Amino acid sequence: MLKFLSSLSLLLTLQTPEVSMTKTQPAISNAPLPMPYEEISDLSGLPLLNPDLKERQTAKIRLRNGLEILLISDPGADQSSASVAVDAGSWNDPEKYPGMAHFCEHMLFLGSKKYPDAIDFMKQVSDLGGLTNAYTASDRTVYMFSCKHTGFLETLDHFSRFFIDPMFNPSHISRELHAVDQEHSKNIENDRWREYMVFKELGNPKHPNRKFSTGNSQTLSGIPPEALKEWHQNHYGANRMHLFLYSNLPLETLKQEAALYFSEVPKLILAPDLTSEKEQVTSPKQRGAIAYIKPIQNKQTLSLSWELPRSLCDDESHSAEVIAYALERGQSHNLYEKLKTEQLIDHLIIGVDDLGGKNHQFISLTLELTPKGIHHMQTAILHCFEAIKGLKNTGVPLHLFQELNAVSALTYQYQTREDAFRMAESMGGAISDESLATFPRRQTLGSSYAPEKIAQVLQTLTPDTCCLALSAPPALSGVDPDQKEQWFGAEYKISPIPDKWLALWKNCELNPDIQVAGPNPFLPTKLALVSQETTSHEPVLVAKSESGAAYYARCPEFSAPEAVIHLHIRSPEMAPTAKSSVLTALYLDHLTDVLHPALSAAKLAGLSTRIDLEKLKIHLQISGFNDKAPLLLQTIVSQMADLPSATKEQFEIYVARHEKMFANGAKNLPLWQAKDLLESVLMTDRTSFAEKLSAIQTISYDEFLQFSQKILEKTYVDALFAGNLTLMDAQSSWIDVQHIFSKAIFPKAQHNNPKVLALPSEQGPFALSRFTEAQGNAAILAIDEGTFSLENKAAQEIFGVAMKEAFFNELRTKQKTGYIAKADCLEIEDRLFHLFMVQSNSHQPEDLLYRYELFFEEYLQTLQTEIDLDRFNNLKATCIHSLKTRFRNLKDKAGLWNLLAFEKGADFTYVNKRIAALEELSYEHFTEFATEKLTRNNRKRLAVLFEGRLNAPFAYETIETPKLLEISRYETKSAIAEGVVK
Repeated sequence: MLKFLSSLSLLLTLQTPEVSMTKTQPAISNAPLPMPYEEISDLSGLPLLNPDLKERQTAKIRLRNGLEILLISDPGADQSSASVAVDAGSWNDPEKYPGMAHFCEHMLFLGSKKYPDAIDFMKQVSDLGGLTNAYTASDRTVYMFSCKHTGFLETLDHFSRFFIDPMFNPSHISRELHAVDQEHSKNIENDRWREYMVFKELGNPKHPNRKFSTGNSQTLSGIPPEALKEWHQNHYGANRMHLFLYSNLPLETLKQEAALYFSEVPKLILAPDLTSEKEQVTSPKQRGAIAYIKPIQNKQTLSLSWELPRSLCDDESHSAEVIAYALERGQSHNLYEKLKTEQLIDHLIIGVDDLGGKNHQFISLTLELTPKGIHHMQTAILHCFEAIKGLKNTGVPLHLFQELNAVSALTYQYQTREDAFRMAESMGGAISDESLATFPRRQTLGSSYAPEKIAQVLQTLTPDTCCLALSAPPALSGVDPDQKEQWFGAEYKISPIPDKWLALWKNCELNPDIQVAGPNPFLPTKLALVSQETTSHEPVLVAKSESGAAYYARCPEFSAPEAVIHLHIRSPEMAPTAKSSVLTALYLDHLTDVLHPALSAAKLAGLSTRIDLEKLKIHLQISGFNDKAPLLLQTIVSQMADLPSATKEQFEIYVARHEKMFANGAKNLPLWQAKDLLESVLMTDRTSFAEKLSAIQTISYDEFLQFSQKILEKTYVDALFAGNLTLMDAQSSWIDVQHIFSKAIFPKAQHNNPKVLALPSEQGPFALSRFTEAQGNAAILAIDEGTFSLENKAAQEIFGVAMKEAFFNELRTKQKTGYIAKADCLEIEDRLFHLFMVQSNSHQPEDLLYRYELFFEEYLQTLQTEIDLDRFNNLKATCIHSLKTRFRNLKDKAGLWNLLAFEKGADFTYVNKRIAALEELSYEHFTEFATEKLTRNNRKRLAVLFEGRLNAPFAYETIETPKLLEISRYETKSAIAEGVVK
């Protein structure tokens, strides 16, 4: 790690101007050294109000090469992180090499002149407990990494060289080209990608959005290193970059180090290509037309989108966002409830999307249609235009603008400390979208209520300017495709909207069932902090009886006005079977449908809810501003106690929705199918998509009604109340919960507790093989590492960090087996497992499995070289640091207390025990554990192999000699010499 003083010394040396030495001039000039950067005044006017972040400091600077930097110094940061956003993306690809920007992104990780080792950066980040990634968008490419504070500056120096002197080593081009091709192949059957590619193909041919953005071996195979270097030099300039730094280092240190490492980034002289600024993304053939797209999965997704005129994009008043908010705001008489009541949709999403930055904005409505919705699509769209006409007629009232602004401001100003990597990722994606001086105010808040601007935006939302797209099987849509998209092969047909539909939508009347929302009852009004009523920093028991237990945790280390509530509801109706799992899912579907107006309003007021089946329990989680959290809990549990029976039509919609989801499981990536099967085998509380699909086809309406009536007859309930709530709040809420759920007790002795599979030690290894119609192959290997102990968990944790990087480097980077290559450690019901997985479009599943085993053998032979004592100690320190800092906000800490209270026997010292076990772990025990678990002597191995379709399969075919001779022929030596034989 570079020391601050030495770095500053070097910086001053680099920045010292040359002085001409003569007899009349002193040897040392007293002139002040020029600053390597200038300060940018912070005009955002959005101070942080969360007391947890009171020591956080922010600075904005501009280096002399034009690079703008946002720096955050936070003494409470768990890790350090950085991101660089480059104002060049796939829209800047040369015509000759589609995918150039994406390929350049991949290549920058593979060495620079200062750090030529192609894997050194990845290994360093991994050993420091961090993450790294990058992505290429239309108008930008964003790189990010996180790591422990110790080692951050050295890693930052390494990172900076991506943009100063990348190698573009010819020997790495073919290797990374294969990775890009594998990445493209895994996306070919992704319906969202296919829909986007059709959108691009139908778009404005003069706009660069039409380009094939990801690239593949066909478009990039002939690319010379010089072309990559030239493109990098022409598009990666300091004056077209933004850097974000986050660390616990002092602000002045961050400024100096940023200047030291990034001052060498060259300034770009070439003017940017402004083609994208002059042209619309969409074309006349899309506007007022419907694109019918044949999906891979069984889905019925309808989208309505409008490209806003340039004058209405990047609007300080956020008028488009205000309109989307008004259309979406949860209440009992809105567009969603109208479409749902008529059984036309499963889901509705409304929003404003940026395509290539704020100058290309779209208002979009995405409807997940029911089977009935497919057949009455014109009616579903009619209701959308009725909702828009309602807003045109009344305008968007002031209170909705104020509500949106208020929640946006509260969410920003009371933000909690988040994971350093996610922070770098989100900042990297947003920092280029406004002037650094005002960032992030313009993105966060509407500048003013602008009824005239809102009216202008609404006037653009007409049927004949709407781009409609329906992704549905032709058997349902009734439209057969007649075209095929070039790169993904998506089949589609573009047709003008029928005149009678256009007339119906243009002349629609106001619908009394679709109204403008009133004030939000869940908007927080009380943000004061409650006092600490107990001296304990751990949860305290509120109540415990035969019907359940409740804990309260003030979590005084977090001072934001937030709360987190966890509720676990057990019932004898929830059994470890596929049928019970499906019945519970249908019940929760009906419950959340009935609760949707409240849940949606609460979410938009900063109070999120999650209700799902987890470990044979209904798990309800509420998190966000604490003021109305008890009200939301009371609303939910009261509705559960008085839930109206679903009609037969509603039941059929729920069944169709889940049946479609379960059937689509067989069309997921083979790797996700393999993971789904593995989890269903390892854990009794999990069932596979195939098992659920079979089960749902046997469930009758009467059986569902009976299940819904019985599910809360006998219950056992656990709860955790955490955050800015008083002990009295927790006790009062718990009494309400008990009043509703304690009609009859489900005794603990009768609980269905999850179990985990323990593989036999004398038999094996085993493999489960399946075939799939999806494209690609996958292999997952689960190694059973035995029952949990603190010592073995410590060894597994350290070994897992090392293996994650090594496996990725070997299987993905060196052997080029696939784009996804992952290793991960799991603890399931006090049993330890190590998972290794690859998704491949070039290798057979058995081949992948053999490569895993060969990798293990070679790794173990050099184990003490790969992980010597020094690296072991560094990895140990990384794991200890992670355990000490990973619970960085109330939601994370409440998640920990929830786990410990109800899964670890209320042992709230568990994390300290884990840390102590890591500190005490010897190198000898670590190497013994790694060798014992990874060697072939450990036969407790279960592989799940999925074989799908490949575009160019390479696999040995079993053949008998007569057949071989029948399809081949013998040639003479002379024929070979004369070149007759090839």
